[in-house]
Amino acid sequence: MGKLNQIGIMALVFTAGCFTASVVKQISVPALHANSTAMKWEQTCVSSQQVGARGGVLGDQEAKGWDDVVKEWGAQGWELIDTVTSHSMIRAACFKRSM
Repeated sequence: MGKLNQIGIMALVFTAGCFTASVVKQISVPALHANSTAMKWEQTCVSSQQVGARGGVLGDQEAKGWDDVVKEWGAQGWELIDTVTSHSMIRAACFKRSM
């Protein structure tokens, strides 16, 4: 391979590396700095007894009691994140909201 070919290949590799670096820089996730504010969440779990919901079988009409609970808590800014079940019965629901 001649010297001119080697220089051409090196220039091509250099250009490809520069292009790749510029693309990666655009799509990378920015670092979290110490002075930035991270989202803070308030979390709670409530049982069917606490909120008066029926602990119906999943997929059954009885479980609709939880729909009312989720709508009520949602109106107060809470987001449903999980449910706790036992023997296919909804026993509790866990919510979060930003502080």
